[in-house]
Amino acid sequence: MKACEYVTAYLLKKNVISYEEEEVVEYGLGVLGENILSIVITVLLGSFYKSPISGLLLWLLVFPLRKYAGGFHANTRGRCLLISVGIMLCAYGLFMTWELPMVVFVITTAMTFGIILWLAPVDTPNKLLDVLEQGMYRKRARVILVTEGIVFISACILRYEVLYATVTMSYFIVAVLLVAGKVTVNNSIK
Repeated sequence: MKACEYVTAYLLKKNVISYEEEEVVEYGLGVLGENILSIVITVLLGSFYKSPISGLLLWLLVFPLRKYAGGFHANTRGRCLLISVGIMLCAYGLFMTWELPMVVFVITTAMTFGIILWLAPVDTPNKLLDVLEQGMYRKRARVILVTEGIVFISACILRYEVLYATVTMSYFIVAVLLVAGKVTVNNSIK
C-alpha cells in the first residue's frame, strides 16, 4: 500500500474525511508527496554541485513553467523521475561545472527562450489540448517565461551568477522536454 493510500485509509477510519472525499484526498496526498520528493531531489542535486540554493531555485523556476508549457511525459512515474533526474544532471553538468562566461548563459537562455515561446504548450499523446486549453496554457506559459526572463536579465545586471545560471538551466530543461514532447506527440499521431 502506498503512503497516500495508507494515510487516506487512516483519515477515513478516523472519520476525518468521508467516502466521497477519499479519492480526492488520496490524489492530493499523492501529488503532495511527488512535489516533496522532487524538491528534495532537486535540492540534493544542487548540493552535489555545491549549490543547494540553486536546487531550490531550479525547482521554483521549472515547476510553474513546466506546468503550463507541457512537454514530454514518460509512461510511468518511475521513468519520469529517472528522465527528470538525468536531464537535471545534464543541465548541472553543462552550466554549473565549468566557469562559463556570461555570454554563454545569455546565448543559451535566448535560444531556449525562443524554443519555449515557439513550442509551448505541448500536449501529450494521452491528453491532447483543445483550442481553448491551448490558448490558456500558451498565455500562462508566456507570462511565466517572460517573468523568469526578467529575473534572468536582473541577475545578469547584478552579476548574481547562481541565479542567472539557474534560470538558464530551467529554460534548458523545459526546452528539452518540449522538443521531446513534440516529437512524441507527432510520432503517436502518425
